[in-house]
Amino acid sequence: MKKFIEPTPEERRQLLNEYGVPYDRIVREKERREITSLCRSSAWEMEQNEAYPQRRKIGKAGAGWLLSDLLFWLRTLER
Repeated sequence: MKKFIEPTPEERRQLLNEYGVPYDRIVREKERREITSLCRSSAWEMEQNEAYPQRRKIGKAGAGWLLSDLLFWLRTLER
């Protein structure tokens, strides 16, 4: 699997603008699944292999992903 490389700040802004999203935000598990169509275990496995965006900690027990990272990951699959 190809390693996921985070987008640059400019790529993030451009991608969010294309989707009409005014700002980047943290996406939780349910929305991540809707965006990527990947089950939790597949996403976790790819994340461990660095082929998927890394989750971000939210407080002590919560976690989520940056929307721009998920959209960028989807775009790299299309190429």
